[in-house]
Amino acid sequence: MLAEDSGRSAQTPASVPGAMARNEYTGVFLDKATRRYRAKHSKTSLGYYATAKEAAKARDLGVLAKERATGKPAGQLNFSRQDYSDVEIDAMAAAEQVDLSKMLFAGGSPAAVAHLNLDWSAVSGEELRRKQAAAQQNLLNKLLASSDQKATECVMLLLNATEGLSLQQDQQLPCHPSVQQEQQQQPSLQQQEQQSQPSVAQQQQQPSVQPQQSQEQQQQQLQPVIQQQCWRQRSSTAVHQEQEARQAQGREAERQPREPALQQWKTLEQQAQVMQQMANGMQQMARGMEQTLKIVRCTSRLIAAVSPPESGTRKRFDALQSSVGTSRKAYRLGKFLQDVNSLRRMQLHGNSLALLEVMAYAGEGGYYFLDQFLWLMKAGFLPKHQQQAVARASAWAEVLGYMGSIALACHKLQQLSIQEAQLARKVTALIKDEQDRQCIDGGLLRQLQVLRSARLLRLALICQDLADSMSAINDITEGRVRGFNHPVALSCAGLLSAAVSTYKYWNA
Repeated sequence: MLAEDSGRSAQTPASVPGAMARNEYTGVFLDKATRRYRAKHSKTSLGYYATAKEAAKARDLGVLAKERATGKPAGQLNFSRQDYSDVEIDAMAAAEQVDLSKMLFAGGSPAAVAHLNLDWSAVSGEELRRKQAAAQQNLLNKLLASSDQKATECVMLLLNATEGLSLQQDQQLPCHPSVQQEQQQQPSLQQQEQQSQPSVAQQQQQPSVQPQQSQEQQQQQLQPVIQQQCWRQRSSTAVHQEQEARQAQGREAERQPREPALQQWKTLEQQAQVMQQMANGMQQMARGMEQTLKIVRCTSRLIAAVSPPESGTRKRFDALQSSVGTSRKAYRLGKFLQDVNSLRRMQLHGNSLALLEVMAYAGEGGYYFLDQFLWLMKAGFLPKHQQQAVARASAWAEVLGYMGSIALACHKLQQLSIQEAQLARKVTALIKDEQDRQCIDGGLLRQLQVLRSARLLRLALICQDLADSMSAINDITEGRVRGFNHPVALSCAGLLSAAVSTYKYWNA
């Protein structure tokens, strides 16, 4: 609405007595010459509109803008208050402030400014000066609050352009108490200087050396003038520094009550970091114990597989690997929560590998979750009549997780191979002879070495998943598949998986 009547005051026809006619809306008049409707509030024209309803809404916005500025009711509305948003009201108030600011910088007259938002021709001089004084004070406060050099130049321009502004500044700036008492009694500064300074003829008639008493009298007479001049100079040059000091004190006062809360927050943050470090340490220790037990179990299983069937060695190592297997499950309690958190943090949108990630995390989490019930059944806490079904479901979840993990690892391995080949070609292009080989950037070689290490680790993880999936497939088929049910093959696969895990955690 403001964009429609912006700059319209310079193009609208002048109001002619008797050319305006009222209608059913308050503050809306029909211009018979142009057949357009004019909105008006507080002797301020808010523009011309094609329909009376638009003019009535513009008039209501002017009323609401004045109510927001003054905090008092400014008039009756044509429509409900709920029909207008705060953005429209702020826009109308901003249009009025922009017009007043333009007038102040142009000298205070509406005729000296072109392209105003509103029509100020019907506003009286007294009302206009009152509005300009409030707008000027608001503008000065905003400009003085800024430390920008451009804002300071605008302040000086505003002070020089407005008539009578120096008198208003003297009333607002601080003044010495003794000067306040003598302002009405003392003559002006120029008159005092003329009275205190003798003429040239008098200086020629006076002796070159005056008595000391006359000099003291002159100093006493000039003391109020010098004091007043010093206070004026201080007020005009240090007002910005005082304002900055007050703002700094206010910020310091606001900061002081927050310091205990900030210290408490830092203490809580440090405690959370310590707890996180302790949790990571315990998790790493549990992983280390689990891998150690896995190595012991697979080694015992291998020794028992190569031992004679009815020998005491085989019986002892069979009992050891069964006991270690049950103890190893105890270190997996709650491990499924890691996969749950990974699923929660996973981004499904725009991720082409989301299905594989869901398969890997869900399968691994389901395996660890069901493995807890198997441990409770083997420990005798739960009945064992459902142990075979739970073991088969756990094995299916494990195989599902391995399928997703192997697919993701192959994709990552392909990306690492491409990056390594590109970097290797770049290094080869830089190496032309032995001299260039010594001058090559060491960062490229380190990056190439890191890519090769990551590719080898990813390949080892694929081998680990294949070895673990062999044991899971044997559990699903209940040992009926030839080649997957051999104890030596299963033991070697378990040792390979344990060796890869040890290598991974050792490097980490």
